[in-house]
Amino acid sequence: YYNLKMRREVVLCFIKKKEEYLFLKRSGKVEFFQHLWSPVGGRLENNEEPLDRAITELKEELGLDKKNIKIITKISVFEQDDKISNIYWIRHAFLAEVLDDFIVKIDWEHESYLWCTTLDALRLEMPPQTKEIFKKII
Repeated sequence: YYNLKMRREVVLCFIKKKEEYLFLKRSGKVEFFQHLWSPVGGRLENNEEPLDRAITELKEELGLDKKNIKIITKISVFEQDDKISNIYWIRHAFLAEVLDDFIVKIDWEHESYLWCTTLDALRLEMPPQTKEIFKKII
């Protein structure tokens, strides 16, 4: 059963600045979860390490360099068997703190961004399992 499903291994990187968290609204041009709010994320490629992918995504999606962040937490892997998309998701989650002020520069994958408190973040419409991961990582 598992072998018949497509397997997607991805990273999620939640960004914290003081007491707020950055969420990005996914554009209509992405393959999954269009117009939902999510952290920075991306698909692992060629057996790379999840932390390396998280750092790459921070640079690609936000223009944020490794020197400007501190990885605070990496939590265990979250797995989900999504019967709707027929994909077995494996998500590696990180929490990173921004070390200085930076201007958020979003790429084509997103249509807007929002800095918000924990309570406001939990009111956002997010992809499956994202709120549960966010609650565990903060």
